Amino acid sequence: MNQSPVNLYPYSLLLTKFLRMLSVLQSRMMRWVLFFTLILINQNSLAKTCRDELLGKFYQIGLQQNKSKIMAKKYFNSKEYRQTGFNFYASNNHFQSIIKIPHSEVVYITGSNKKNMSGDLIIVDHEKKKLVKKFKISKNDFWHPGGMGILDQTMSIPLESKDNPAKIVFYNVSDPFNPQIDSKPFDTKFKDAMATTMFRAKIDNELIPILLVKGHNEYYFYRAQTNDLNDGFSPQVYGLVHERDILSKYKKKYFYHGQNVSYLKSCGEYHYFIEGLTSVLNYFKNSIQLIELNWKSLETKLVARKKLKCGGYCHFRAGSGAIFEDDKIKFIGVPFHRKGKGMLKYKIFYLE
Repeated sequence: MNQSPVNLYPYSLLLTKFLRMLSVLQSRMMRWVLFFTLILINQNSLAKTCRDELLGKFYQIGLQQNKSKIMAKKYFNSKEYRQTGFNFYASNNHFQSIIKIPHSEVVYITGSNKKNMSGDLIIVDHEKKKLVKKFKISKNDFWHPGGMGILDQTMSIPLESKDNPAKIVFYNVSDPFNPQIDSKPFDTKFKDAMATTMFRAKIDNELIPILLVKGHNEYYFYRAQTNDLNDGFSPQVYGLVHERDILSKYKKKYFYHGQNVSYLKSCGEYHYFIEGLTSVLNYFKNSIQLIELNWKSLETKLVARKKLKCGGYCHFRAGSGAIFEDDKIKFIGVPFHRKGKGMLKYKIFYLE
């Protein structure tokens, strides 16, 4: 008995429709893939352009310089912050850090006194070349203030102790001539806190304030509790970077790690910082370095280095700092001690 032939037309029609649908889906998928690829390429291109522009500004640091001499005799006793036989190489009493308050003519300098176990904040009117205020910011055990950081109207100062974990104090600098304690001190749970800086980074699609605390060999990152800086920082370490990874590309033994690190700018997921260092072999040999942080991977890279001449007006291991102001980098340094009985000196490197 002969079987009737199978009618394949409906199946071929279904197959044709399926292939057409698959082609449409593939086309749409390819469009989305192409769309997101273009976005990624554009983001990377913008980040690279941003980085290249910042690198150009970095290499221009120092083409212009501002030397400042501040008469400050009435604020110091005759031996305070001076290199003398009792304070050789300023080992007991010296300046620790310096920073210019953005969009103002105010300069802050911190200093420490090992003998009376206290730390000072010194406020200078840069425009009038005048020291306007000096007061204690720490005493007793927490006597060693380090590199300062500024974000918005908040300034951070690390305070080290001989026996206890370091802490960070915060000041409101909306009125830069009259800084006010902004919140309770933040306990780091670590002894080393040479410098601080603050910036914002994307976490769960939100820009969250980040506190960077520089130890002797590490960068510790703490995230803010919320996107509001005033809500304080979480006590748990959010991330950790070993600074030796940053310094591995040049001869580390020839430079001291300066107790400073300053945030400059963000280019997408990449954040850029600047550090000042001083030669071990030559007191007058200072350099700066530009550091790149990949926030997603918490990996760092040394981008560039440049030597700067202080001419007796600064010593980057003693104190230095930088701000990114009006699309320019301004780097500032101070020496360990005063020159003479009344003179306070510092230098700003910039390009107008």
